Amino acid sequence: MRLFKQISYNPEPSVIGVNNGIYQLEFKERDLKKNFNYEEIEQILMTFDIAGLNKIKELPIEHLKGTLLKKAKVTDLMVFSPHLLGHKYLISQKVVDCLKEMVATREYHLRKVEIEAVKENYYLLFVPMILTNEIDFTQARIFPEREYLSESRTYFEIDSYAEYQNLLDENPLVSFEKICLPKKYQNQDIISVQGAVDLFFSEQLIECLQEAEVTNFRIPKRQIELVFSESVESLRDVRNK
Repeated sequence: MRLFKQISYNPEPSVIGVNNGIYQLEFKERDLKKNFNYEEIEQILMTFDIAGLNKIKELPIEHLKGTLLKKAKVTDLMVFSPHLLGHKYLISQKVVDCLKEMVATREYHLRKVEIEAVKENYYLLFVPMILTNEIDFTQARIFPEREYLSESRTYFEIDSYAEYQNLLDENPLVSFEKICLPKKYQNQDIISVQGAVDLFFSEQLIECLQEAEVTNFRIPKRQIELVFSESVESLRDVRNK
């Protein structure tokens, strides 16, 4: 069975070159507005509405140009602004080569990006998101976000997606310590889950990236545990017998 770890970037100025700790590059509105379908791009990509996820791969974008912030360093993994739904990073050809070697194309989608004053090829990485209604909450662990740094956490008793929704209505600031997904996802190499900020990469993919010496790539110390089980529907069938 494949093991997964969450991946992230290094926010230190010594790595990304800027002091904001958040992004190195901007997609400026004036450049995006050069697209004939800017309103559609804005409606789908520049929002937090997950209803637009299924439309992203087919969304035409002819003009996609990024501008580095002053003093920003060019790294293999780059963070950007503004938020674009389903996208977390810009990646270099070095990262793309690892993806092509290790990952099925259905697990990700790339868009070529022109970066001012940068000759190397860069791509906007999209990873389809698994929604929280697919999580098996009988095996998940959820705690109050205020206890994120605590060694002793209080866990909510949640057994279903409906109960999770009710929890968010009452207390939206919660975090996962453990996520359980249907077994059908266990052979993937990249996993994005709603409710988990960082992407999950298989250990095999991580090893490929580390061997390629990809820059601005790190494994956070605090991880969400990712496990797999039979589908929620199958579990219900077993319990009902």
